[in-house]
Amino acid sequence: MGVSCYGKAFRKIRKERKVSLKEAAGDIISPQLLSQFELGKKNVSLSNFDQLLASVGISLLEFARVLELENRKTSIYENMYEKSGGGDFQGIISTKFSIEN
Repeated sequence: MGVSCYGKAFRKIRKERKVSLKEAAGDIISPQLLSQFELGKKNVSLSNFDQLLASVGISLLEFARVLELENRKTSIYENMYEKSGGGDFQGIISTKFSIEN
């Protein structure tokens, strides 16, 4: 699991909670650095990351659970895609919706 997945997961949570980039960054880091982190281009320290999580109202433990769930979903979809030979997009979409509902 690459470091970039942390930023992407953080961005998803931030947007779901309707927290702006500027609000999340606060006095912790610059909004520009936060944006780069979310895009997987830069890293932030663990201390800053913990503060960023608090700025969007989530603990490190909750974040780990969200990340694990996202990784599990990704693995399931990648496995379905590989088994379908990479071409049965309709079957993949149908299975995706049955898993999520």
